[in-house]
Parts: sequence; structure tokens; C-alpha cells
Amino acid sequence: MLDLAGFYQFPFLVKAEVSTNIEVADEANAIAVQGRIDILVIQDSFWILVIESKPARLDVTAGIPQALTYLLSAPNLQSSCYAMVTNGREVLFLKCDRHQNIPQYTRSNTYRLLENTSERIQVLQGLKQIGAYVGDLRS
Repeated sequence: MLDLAGFYQFPFLVKAEVSTNIEVADEANAIAVQGRIDILVIQDSFWILVIESKPARLDVTAGIPQALTYLLSAPNLQSSCYAMVTNGREVLFLKCDRHQNIPQYTRSNTYRLLENTSERIQVLQGLKQIGAYVGDLRS
């Protein structure tokens, strides 16, 4: 799907197993959370899409906390970031808005890849929209 959405073509770059970390602090403690983004699509240093994959036996929503943590570790210049979470059977999209002091996220419906051709098409359209939208912001 990434290929069909154009993410393997210029100006995008696809990287796998990208290390990231974020420091989480409350009033008493600070904890460094480290992880590896399964797939990261970038344009220059701008994060286009974070992809978190989980085993098929897990519900796709199990990847939401991890994907959100990765989105929060994106470069500070980005006010909005996108993620796709999949278990191979299902896909959902996340958008993290960091316009205010407290980040807010929204999620899409869960799309079933195997049973529903129209939902596969919707996932592809979603990927294309993310690439086009972020590309428009960058120009």
C-alpha cells in the first residue's frame, strides 16, 4: 500500500526500525521512554507517517499507545503528525495535534483489509491524502 500511495518515490524516504525516545515527566519523576518505530516515512526531516505493526493475534487498537508515544517524539516543528496502526488484518489511522500545550489525538474507524475491498481502497485513499496534505504544508 505504501508503494501504491507513492511513499517509495521522491520526495519521500521510507526507513525501518527507527530509534526514538521521549522524556515523560510528572511532578516527582522523569522517565525516558525509548522505542523503535516499525516504519517511518519522512520528507527531509519532516515526519510524514509513523507505522506501528502488531501481530495478527492482537487487536489493532493494542498499537495505539505505542504509536501515540512515537508521534509525541516527532520533531517539535511539526504541529500535526500521522500514524497508521496495523495487525495485517485491520488498519486504523491516528492524528496527533500539538497546537496547544496538551496534545490531542483523533483516530479513524478500524478498516478491515481482508474481508472488505472498499475498506482497502479507503486505506489507500487515506495514505494518499496524508502524503498530499503534508506535501502541501511543506511547499
